[in-house]
Amino acid sequence: MAIELYAHSMGAKTVKRELRQFLKQLVRDLRHTDGSSSDQVVHDTRTGMKRLRALLALLKSGLSRKAYREANRCCKAVATDLSGRRDRRVILDTLGVLVAEIPDVECQQRLLTPLRMQTLAGSVSDMEQELLDARQQLQRLRQRSAGWSLKAGAATLRQGLQNDYREGQHYWQRLQNGAVDDELHAWRKPVKRFYYQLSALFPQDKRKTRRRLKALGEALGDLHDLHILRDYTERHALLLWHDDLLRLYRVLASREQALLEQIWQLAAEVYQRPADAYCHRLIDQWRDLDQPKS
Repeated sequence: MAIELYAHSMGAKTVKRELRQFLKQLVRDLRHTDGSSSDQVVHDTRTGMKRLRALLALLKSGLSRKAYREANRCCKAVATDLSGRRDRRVILDTLGVLVAEIPDVECQQRLLTPLRMQTLAGSVSDMEQELLDARQQLQRLRQRSAGWSLKAGAATLRQGLQNDYREGQHYWQRLQNGAVDDELHAWRKPVKRFYYQLSALFPQDKRKTRRRLKALGEALGDLHDLHILRDYTERHALLLWHDDLLRLYRVLASREQALLEQIWQLAAEVYQRPADAYCHRLIDQWRDLDQPKS
């Protein structure tokens, strides 16, 4: 599910209609959920919130301050409310990948069994109520969006692109002097926003740049998942043998180093351009896509 912004149809009414249709689809997906599909719906809804926040950031200068803050706050709240179930799934999945690299079956079981039991014990919640709350929040947002005053010209889009590209670039430049976990996680947000924005403007073009952005966002996400697992095991260290935990951390540190090397390589390819000139050129190219070929 995505929104594509074509220059030939770009107008405030069209964009608002697309945004409201996007919200309508999210609400519909949340309505038709059963227990077997709840994990996928949670994932899709959280992804939808990231995509919608990216589009709101792209259109920020064309929206009233109140409308932008209201919509952004709603999307963030929905994603946060559903994050607990996602984090529990991440802990188990990441743990499974790491312990597979430890060539000792008994050690694997000593790590997996207590952490699986602890994680699943902490996952008891009324998921149906959480999804209902999310649906109601998005329904209210869609109703309020009917009254939004929106400007959606090239200048608005250019400003939105510049903001997120520049923010991602600043993180890249600053973190090379010393990576901090919280800032690495925060960096992923402008990376993913810029990826979703570029995908909306160039759904069939800019494939190499979009692939690099997607890979960078995924690598930063995998790094954050490692940190979630590390923090979780530190809180539950008494459940584990000390030597087993050290073996897990060695594998985790090796994986972390490989991801950081991938991140710096991808970021250098993505963020080497001056933000203003690059985003001006992107919008010019986006408008040129509608020009007839001679």
